[in-house]
Amino acid sequence: MFSIKIGEETFLDFYSFMRTFKKELNEYKLNIVEEAFSKIDTKGDDKVNLNVVKMKYNPSKHPDVLNGKYSEDEKIMEMEQLVLKYNPHWKGGGFKQYQYSFPEWAENRFDIATIHSYNTVLTFTKEQWLGRIKSCRGVGASLSPEMIQAFENEYKNILAKYDEPLKLLHQIHIEIYFARQKNG
Repeated sequence: MFSIKIGEETFLDFYSFMRTFKKELNEYKLNIVEEAFSKIDTKGDDKVNLNVVKMKYNPSKHPDVLNGKYSEDEKIMEMEQLVLKYNPHWKGGGFKQYQYSFPEWAENRFDIATIHSYNTVLTFTKEQWLGRIKSCRGVGASLSPEMIQAFENEYKNILAKYDEPLKLLHQIHIEIYFARQKNG
C-alpha cells in the first residue's frame, strides 16, 4: 500500500485504498467509495489524510448510531428495519454502547463482583443468523406463523446479496453478582 507520512499525518492514494478491500466492489459500491474519496480529497491530488478519513467516516460516530437509531453494521441495520416493518412496536433494535447502572432487582440483595463488556465480530451462516433472528422476541415471539414466513422470505432475499460467512458486530456484556451475606 502506498502511504506517505508527513509529521503526525499519513496520506493514502485512492488506488492503494482500493487494494485494501478483500473483494472486488460492484459498480454501485465502487461509485459510493469514489464519491466519498473525492469529498475528502480536498486538494484534488488523489491523496487523503488518513486521520480525516477515520474521523469523517467512522460509523460509530454517526449521529444515528450514537442515538441508537442504526447500527454501524449494515447487515444488522437492514435486519432491524425489516423487523420493524413486520412489528412496528418492537423495542429490541438500535444498538447502543452499554452504560452500566445497578439493576433494581439487585438492590439490597446483591453486590457487583465484575463487569466485562466488549465489542466483537461473530460469524454466522445465513441459515444460523436467520434462525437466531426468527427466535427473537420481535419476530418468533410476536408474529403469526404467516407473518414469520413472510419475514423469512423477505429476509432471505436481503441476505442473498451477502457472502458467507456473515460477520456481524456484537456487544458481549457479562455482569457477575454475588449475594450479600445475611447478618446474624
